[in-house]
Amino acid sequence: ENNLVPGTLGQPSEGRRAVHTALGTLVCSVKGTHRLHDASEGAAALAAFRPEALRIAGPGDRENRIAGRVIEVAFAGASTIAKIVPDANSTLILRLRVASQIDGGALV
Repeated sequence: ENNLVPGTLGQPSEGRRAVHTALGTLVCSVKGTHRLHDASEGAAALAAFRPEALRIAGPGDRENRIAGRVIEVAFAGASTIAKIVPDANSTLILRLRVASQIDGGALV
């Protein structure tokens, strides 16, 4: 159920590593994963993140931002799932999961 975005590895820095993708540079934690930390710069990689880690960006958010449009919203009991097509790659579909709200809270 992870979102997987293909890219290439950037330089490691303080337990994090950039993955350069068609969506922009995504910064990922590589703590405890020596193989990812030690891999060659430019090596193929996947930025992986759970749907519940994706959220609507706020004004102070500076990294790991992806512009896109919501193409589908589905109520799934305790969760609401949105499918998002990134502006930079219309063939990719990302999933966002938020807690369902009794008042029908908005995704925007």
